[in-house]
This record gives sequence, structure tokens and C-alpha cells, in this order.
Amino acid sequence: MYKFLFLFVCLLGASSAIAQTKSEIQIGVAIPGGDFADDDFDDAIFNEGKAGGAATGLSVGYKLLSPIGSENLFWTISAAFIYNGLNSDWKDEIEDDVEDGDVTFPKYFSIPLLAGLQLEKQVAETMGLYAEAGIGLGLFKATDLKADGSEDGYRFESETSFDLATGFTYKLGAGLIINDKYTVGLSYLNLGSHRLKYKTKYDETYEGESYNESEDGKLKKLSISHIGISLGFRF
Repeated sequence: MYKFLFLFVCLLGASSAIAQTKSEIQIGVAIPGGDFADDDFDDAIFNEGKAGGAATGLSVGYKLLSPIGSENLFWTISAAFIYNGLNSDWKDEIEDDVEDGDVTFPKYFSIPLLAGLQLEKQVAETMGLYAEAGIGLGLFKATDLKADGSEDGYRFESETSFDLATGFTYKLGAGLIINDKYTVGLSYLNLGSHRLKYKTKYDETYEGESYNESEDGKLKKLSISHIGISLGFRF
């Protein structure tokens, strides 16, 4: 993974010195797909299932384009930061399970680092079309799930943490180019399937006596994908 990140940074730095490159900042929504969006709480990854329960989130990205022997064909280097929370139904289910306690819900973060090709075609004086494809490394992180509460001499604390997952990632997309300055895009991003490593700690105290338990292992495979709708600004 670190070799890929080093190569990615080197390519990004080298390409910035090449004439006629284009830079693009993108912001948009990230709609989870497949198992990642599955809202069946009985099949939740936290309950040894394969449903992610992700809600629609936000994305911010950067893309560098450099021409390849043609004004219409570019190679690209891109990176994005994508955030998805849990859907509201899952939050309600977890709060019902905890009852009188407080809950910190996990959040999902995805970071695709990609290299690829983009083809552009002018179709009117102020409008063009583009199609893109890219492959690379995807990083995925779920933040901690925490719960705690107390009542009548009883107190409990529970915390489940998840390791960073990495793997092969690919992206397909298309969109509009307006005045060679603004873009409107639709894309599909797939970060692969991952068995997240987890560690759970549970502490319980009742009338001065304590009980502690810990567990670690791997969840079932979670397939992670997004449909992205983005607005871009070129400079």
C-alpha cells in the first residue's frame, strides 16, 4: 500500500510540471449501493451479517488531467474523500438496543486514489461531453461504535473499533463540460469487498464489582460501492 501511495504522490508532483494540464475540484453526493446501502438491520455487519446500512453522503475530490498526444484524450490522477453516515432506521434500532444509554454511531470514510484515462468531445460552442475510467487503491475506514450508560448503581461501557481496509478500486464515469470550466458528472465507484477486522471491549460495574470482556475477529465481507453525482470547477 505504501509503495502505491508513494508512486501516486510522485506522479501527482511530476504531472503538475507538465504544460497544458488541467486541474479540477469536485464536490457532490455519494449514494451507497448494493450491500453497503442494505438497510436490513437483522443482517447488519455489526450483527454478523453483510449489510452496511450506509446513508447518502458527501464527497470532495481533486482530478488532474494531462493530454496524451491529442486535445481530446487525457490521462488522469485523482483522489477523493467520501463520507457516509448510518441511515436513520439503524440509528433508531441501535438506540432501542442500548435503551437508556448514550451511543456514538460509526461513520464510513472512503478514499479512492486512482489513475486512468478521460476522453472529451466538444459537441457545441460552450458544451462538451466526457467519459472516464480509472483504477487504483481504495482506503475504507469505519469509525468506532460506542455505547455507555448507568442506572441505580449499574454502569456499562462498550466500544467496537475497526481497522483500516485497503484494496483494488475502479471507477467509471461520464458527464458534461460547460465552457471548459465547469463539469457535471455521474460516476460509479467500486472499492471491492472487505472483511473488516474489529476489536470489542466491554466493561460492566454493579455495586462495586466489575466485569470486563474483550473480543476481536473479522466481520463478514462488506461490498462497498457508490453512485456519485458531482459538480466540478476547472482551473
